[in-house]
Amino acid sequence: MRAHGLCFLVCVTALAIVLPANAVEIEGTVQSVNTAARKLSITRKTAGGEKTLSLDVSAKAGDLSSLKAGDTVKLDYDPEEEVVTHLSIDTVTAAAAKPDKNGKTEGSRRGAAHGDNVALASRGTRLGEIWANGAALLDGEYEGEPAHDGIGKQWIVTFPKVYELSRIKMKLWDEPNRFYTYTIEASEDGTTFKPLVDRSKGQWKGWQVLDFQPQPIKAIRLTGLSDTLNTGFHVHELEAYSTP
Repeated sequence: MRAHGLCFLVCVTALAIVLPANAVEIEGTVQSVNTAARKLSITRKTAGGEKTLSLDVSAKAGDLSSLKAGDTVKLDYDPEEEVVTHLSIDTVTAAAAKPDKNGKTEGSRRGAAHGDNVALASRGTRLGEIWANGAALLDGEYEGEPAHDGIGKQWIVTFPKVYELSRIKMKLWDEPNRFYTYTIEASEDGTTFKPLVDRSKGQWKGWQVLDFQPQPIKAIRLTGLSDTLNTGFHVHELEAYSTP
């Protein structure tokens, strides 16, 4: 390991959870992104103040084109290879909290634009049959045993009426060394589906924040494509936000 890699490990392990296979889990705010060179600069808060890290990002961590300054990211860093092996993005961040001329922050503007979560069983939304613990997907709880089924199985979530949706949030099982790929399709009539989200490449876990142009949706179809540890697909919660 080069000297600066050793320094990084010593400085960070006291501040982050050390995962199996020497991975270090870090959360921070994006300062800059070089997509072509796959380099990422983030700041993170520590007891001694803010620290800036400049990191190389491996190809298997996924596409960087959606990242921008101000986004909050969670990432896994391999100190032996000196590279980020996985990252996930929260697109509504405290770093985007600078008020505009009307006193509104970017975060509050985005939140208002997405309205209420309508993917709740208590609001009449239903999940088709899956292998186990399907009730967990739409119960508004983020912990406990996730809903799960086999890879390649289709999870169909049907709303009680057509909503104009603009965001889906989903919490995948967040275990060390477990990553998923998946797709999401949308249907206006509950029968004919078209592609909405394609995460068939990369490595994904934890919270997924998926924004898109507002569109009328009666049902969504979620398909888990891969799991790095076994043949299951596990989701703690799925949320869908209507346009006010």
